[in-house]
This record gives sequence, structure tokens and C-alpha cells, in this order.
Amino acid sequence: MRLDLLKKIAAMAYCEGNASEQGNATRKLEAMLAKDGYTLDDLSSLLHDKELMWVCFEFETEYEKKMIGQCVCHLMKTLKVHNKYHDHDVEFKLPVSRALEIRSFIDRVLKAYRKELENFQKAFLYKQRLFVEVENKQDKEELDNKNEKDNEKLSKEDLAAIRTMMGCIGRIQHRKMIEE
Repeated sequence: MRLDLLKKIAAMAYCEGNASEQGNATRKLEAMLAKDGYTLDDLSSLLHDKELMWVCFEFETEYEKKMIGQCVCHLMKTLKVHNKYHDHDVEFKLPVSRALEIRSFIDRVLKAYRKELENFQKAFLYKQRLFVEVENKQDKEELDNKNEKDNEKLSKEDLAAIRTMMGCIGRIQHRKMIEE
């Protein structure tokens, strides 16, 4: 729930003016509140931070789930926050006034984490020399085009990060068990 938007719509709903605009704002306000299980009676406490709300965060991996919990505890400056874990999301009971800030922070952290993980995966593949090798000329051209497109997506910063990561990764030795 966006508190800034909630405040603006509440102001429109409760200010003197066009009755039609007030009615539209009131209906919009009721819909926004209902979406999170609140009513107009809850509006005052929501706007004055006397209440907690459940905020849901989706994650893709166990590492992301841990990172979300770490971020919430860091921002709330506590070791424990009331939560509910599900298969691919986790809910935390947070002060209404901090919910937007915490969601924004976690979204930025997860975006940066996923980008770093993508760069690490590339660094690992390059370090281990795990490249697809093809003999067919048509397949080789297709692979070259794909690799060119992938490399065009990388910025200079990404390339520098990948090179740095490669320096920290050890090579895995592979020996064929049976000679052909």
C-alpha cells in the first residue's frame, strides 16, 4: 500500500469541493484499503502509524528468501520480525509507514543480487572453459551469432566485474575416465 497515494486520495475524498470527485475519491480509497483488508474506519490509524500490516515479498531461491529476511531485520534494527513463509513468498508484519521504504529497498537489493549472480555465472563458465563446441558449420554460425548478441548486452562495468570474479575462481580439473 502506498501511503503517499493513500493520503492524497483521502484528502480528495474528505475535502470540500465537487461532490462527484469526492464520491470517486471515496470509492477509490475504499478499493485501495479493501485490497489489503482494511476499511475506511482503519484509515486514521493507517495514516498515523499505529498499526502494522502484512507485506508480501516474492523470492525465487532460498538465498533470496534469506536475503529478504536479512534486509527486513537490518532496516527494522531487530533480530526477529513476525513472518509467514510460503512456497515462493514470505510475509512480514511491518509498520505501515515503513512498508513502502522496505519494499523499495528489497526490490533494489534483489535486482542488484540477481545481476551479480548472472555475472558470477558467466565468470564461472568462462573460468571453467565450459563453452559449447560444434563441428557443423551452420551450428557454428548460429552459436557465434548467439554469443555476439549475449556479449553486446554486457556493459564495460559488467565485463570488468566478470574479469575480477574470474580471478577469484579456481579451475576444476577434468579427466576423461574412458578414452574413446
